[in-house]
Amino acid sequence: MIHKTHVSFALCVCLAPVAALSYFGSLNLSQETLMQFIAAISIGALFPDIDEPQSKIGQKFTAVSNLIKTLFGHRGVTHFFIVPAILAVLFLIFLPANSTYIALGSGFILGYTLHIVGDAFTKSGIQNAFWPFFKNKAFGMLPKEFRFYTNSTVELKLVLPLTMILCGIEVYQIFGSDLKIGNQNLEQILNQILKALL
Repeated sequence: MIHKTHVSFALCVCLAPVAALSYFGSLNLSQETLMQFIAAISIGALFPDIDEPQSKIGQKFTAVSNLIKTLFGHRGVTHFFIVPAILAVLFLIFLPANSTYIALGSGFILGYTLHIVGDAFTKSGIQNAFWPFFKNKAFGMLPKEFRFYTNSTVELKLVLPLTMILCGIEVYQIFGSDLKIGNQNLEQILNQILKALL
């Protein structure tokens, strides 16, 4: 998946229960905490591609990215489920009492995990995703004939727009039209996105 699809897919999945809670009136989080959660999901959704120097995050940390790719290759150790599992255990052991840290930590771990799940929808899947338990096994979310190539027409014209639209609906449900980003409210931003897609 390309970086935009990783972020929109992760947000789409993570915000679904938040939108449902908002719809039923059970959401008791500040807008600031929710925005921190969304930012952390987005960063987590990009982070596993630190092993690819041409990726969005790899371009920001070129030396680290080149080193990781040389040692482990792309979709290597940074794409093993053991990494977010270790992060989750550490997060639970040192569970912060501050809502900001909870939003940032849980968002990053969820985004990271969903990056791996997202890559499993591509034709190549992920080799050794369940290392050290299942070595030399490729992990794919669907049968190969139903998966897509990274940066393909299916990803760019179907998966990305669909996840962006769903994400937009969820964000609208959570924040309503009151959310402002810059000088524009959420409704204006969503209209611009829809015009760009259609």
